[in-house]
Amino acid sequence: MNAVEKFWEEIAELIKGEFGNGHPASWDKYRISLFLEAFHAKLEAICQNDPRKAELCGVRPTKTGDTPKPTTTYHSFRRIFITKESSGNRTTREMFAIYFGYDSAHDLMTKRGIVEEPRSQTSETPPPNKPGRRPWLAILTTLIIIILLLLIKCAFSNSEARHMIVRNERGIAWINLKHKRLIQIVDHSPFVIGIDFDPNTNTLFWANAHDNYQSISSARINSSFTGIEEITLNNRLTKRMKYPAGIALDTKNKFIYCADYMDSIIVKYNYQGKLLDSSLVGKLSGPSSVELDTKRQILYWTDVVSHKIGRIFLESGRIEPDFIRSPGKYPDGLSLDTIHNKIYWAVNGGKEIGWAHLSSPTPHWIRLSQRPSAVEVDAANGILYYTLWDNNLIGQIRLPAKQTIYNISKKNTFSAGAFSPGVVKIIDLKRR
Repeated sequence: MNAVEKFWEEIAELIKGEFGNGHPASWDKYRISLFLEAFHAKLEAICQNDPRKAELCGVRPTKTGDTPKPTTTYHSFRRIFITKESSGNRTTREMFAIYFGYDSAHDLMTKRGIVEEPRSQTSETPPPNKPGRRPWLAILTTLIIIILLLLIKCAFSNSEARHMIVRNERGIAWINLKHKRLIQIVDHSPFVIGIDFDPNTNTLFWANAHDNYQSISSARINSSFTGIEEITLNNRLTKRMKYPAGIALDTKNKFIYCADYMDSIIVKYNYQGKLLDSSLVGKLSGPSSVELDTKRQILYWTDVVSHKIGRIFLESGRIEPDFIRSPGKYPDGLSLDTIHNKIYWAVNGGKEIGWAHLSSPTPHWIRLSQRPSAVEVDAANGILYYTLWDNNLIGQIRLPAKQTIYNISKKNTFSAGAFSPGVVKIIDLKRR
């Protein structure tokens, strides 16, 4: 059990002790709702009197002067304590720790023995320098650095315009894959769920599940890809939904497809936020991730309640809700490889990535050491990227040329910018 899992076990025991209704894993919706009502009321009072704790809880005044309330949802509570498919983001952990009287999540973990306080470093007298070695060492180090830089330049010369966006617990990060340079372009937004990008218009779209929004937001990225153009920011592009989750763009026709998890439907909008279809595939159990094959006009989705992957042929209207019947527990984070006709997904309830041929949907598995949250396939370069719930890294798997043996690289990992990375998307600006 890692530190975050131990943290939530401590929180569960504190909830059990304070409310006396048994372990929260056994609670029904009525009990959860009663707890969240008390939880939000107490947190709001704490945040009004303590600006530092308010900031940890994600409470920051907006440009209009409004101060949002600290909030977490029934869906988040259930994913943390009942289904165990989420570790919560950092803001959620801060809120629960502060609710129970601690200064922060780290304060709770140190005081309850989950992690140790860092030991103070003792000063040591460095050994005397040996004469004549330092200049040669500096020259050798410089030569090694130059050689490494040249090798890196050669290795990544074909990825000049390749970028990545990833959802993390702070919002959305933009990563230059050539330099592994990361910029947090949407910050202080822990309730971002789905993300997608249109390179033709330089427009970023995201699903914001915060109680103040519960809609799709959009903004253009500036020409240097270092942030959004504030004048284009629209936090409420669409009308309110119950719980917007995964989104997928049809960049040719300028459509947005969005899974509304709580309303159990998939909806369709245009880029101006006009609702075009309020129930594209009828009622589902719990749609989460959506992915569009633009060329063939086939929309795929995961259902994290029925544990299935479905699809709809948009031109004919044919629906296959059980396209993949057994994709593992809590399938999520879809990605399509239209070059090799494969589909990949993260098994949130296990420690594997699933994949299948689009023509023969028998699931196969890539085993991992931790629970994945999302995947993204870069078929042109033969790489499968994946994110994990319990750290801040993005990993890579080399796609096999013919055989089905996937080589997991432990060296080629890089930071997602913050903990609990989720949705990840490759952007090829050369194809604009």
